[in-house]
Amino acid sequence: MSIVMINPIVSFIVPAFNAGKTLSATLTSIVSQESKIAYEVIIVLSPSEDETLDIAHKFQTQNLNIRIVRSAVKLLPNEARLAGLKEAKAPFIAFVDADDMIAANFLKVLHPLIYETKADIAVGSFAIFKDERVVPYPFRKKRIFGQEKAISLLLSDISFRSFLWGKLFRKKLFEDNAWIFETKFELFEDLPTMVSLLLKSQKVIFTRKTLYYYRKGLNSLTSENRNNRESIHLGVYWFLKYLFLSTNNRQYLKLLSKHRSRIYLSLKYDRRLDKTRDKNEKKELNSYRKDLYKENSKIPQRYKNLIDKILEKKEG
Repeated sequence: MSIVMINPIVSFIVPAFNAGKTLSATLTSIVSQESKIAYEVIIVLSPSEDETLDIAHKFQTQNLNIRIVRSAVKLLPNEARLAGLKEAKAPFIAFVDADDMIAANFLKVLHPLIYETKADIAVGSFAIFKDERVVPYPFRKKRIFGQEKAISLLLSDISFRSFLWGKLFRKKLFEDNAWIFETKFELFEDLPTMVSLLLKSQKVIFTRKTLYYYRKGLNSLTSENRNNRESIHLGVYWFLKYLFLSTNNRQYLKLLSKHRSRIYLSLKYDRRLDKTRDKNEKKELNSYRKDLYKENSKIPQRYKNLIDKILEKKEG
């Protein structure tokens, strides 16, 4: 049984919804850390129809550093993360999805890295597992980057992925910044969140060590066919443009143009999975994509409405 962590150094936040098939493996990987660093685990539970709650309670009785936060309604992933953040007591934050696992040396590697280098974010490599097969992600870096290079790497979407998992954050990044979790993007919500966090960061450190295991293909929102995939993703990029404009980062607007080929490939993939087949809609989205790279172009009304709602949250 774990001892009670009065002053944890790291808060693990685990959103869970209908995770009965995987939550036990996820929590086992967290409570089996090799490091002696004090940590807490905050499980944010949405109402589930399986044994998710029972599993969470079982682990809580065996590990006194586990807390359960229950929601009366189903939360979007970022809403659940925000609920966990509000309860977190530690100066460092790590997010773990309820169908994934972390390596036993996750804390042993990332905490010394972020602490000794005074970085704001420490990033580990990850592996993808499906049907008992584990495939390490091929593009891995070992280096420290400043803010602009980190944002450029993120937009290239290769060596620095936008997923919130697999990373260790200083909690101070979320101060006056937590509103980004309430934007209610239905998909791709990690990208604007990561960019918002990077805009408050000065230093990001990477390690080649595989520290996170991402389960592919199980109830994945990012790889399913659905309506308006392309439109939602394009809206995320327009929101990034708004972030860069509002913080007067003209050099980052140029980064959007620099990585336009990569953005185009992402949107092309979305179009393949998009159930929307209206030709006029596709033409309109093509126009919005081209305007994205023009510095003085106006935000399309459909995305302006979304951003206005987001600003209301921020100002509120």
